[in-house]
Amino acid sequence: MNTKLHAVTDTAGRPIRFFMTAGQVSDFSGARALVSSLPAADWLLGDRGYDADWFREDLMDMGITPCIPGRKSRDKPVKYDKRRYRKRNRIEIMFGRLKDWRRVATRYDRCPKVFLSAIALAATVIFWLCVLSLKSLNYGIRRYVAHPHRAEFEGYEFGKEDLQKLKVACELVNTAFKKCS
Repeated sequence: MNTKLHAVTDTAGRPIRFFMTAGQVSDFSGARALVSSLPAADWLLGDRGYDADWFREDLMDMGITPCIPGRKSRDKPVKYDKRRYRKRNRIEIMFGRLKDWRRVATRYDRCPKVFLSAIALAATVIFWLCVLSLKSLNYGIRRYVAHPHRAEFEGYEFGKEDLQKLKVACELVNTAFKKCS
């Protein structure tokens, strides 16, 4: 009944990918599952649990610079950008936003698939609210109009990248609900 949630977010702290493992399983299994589906990025910020030489090498092969502090038990210390690592709080804020959803915070669901679908639903809403808040900072928003192939705010049209990220979030929800069926 104990689970661990592994997540990938973008620079704004919007959730992009999730993977759930048993609570007693090492973080390496979550990293192994998510490494192949990582989006294009310059840096990856992760906590000490993701410190593994194979993971760092895979990231470097993908052209991503790891910013992961070394484990305390590591013989040889690993260099990482401490200034950049401070921005990892955006990931923790995203997890805090997920826990604002009572169903996620208290883990009502016994089935991991149903629990992951609740997380996916919450993540989709969080993603969309982050998009709205980021756009409202730069543009006056009074109404929202949605079309099948494009979305626009009054005075601003979403780019392909924004729509692609929203599509990924919606696919995450659809996948989770299909697994529960």
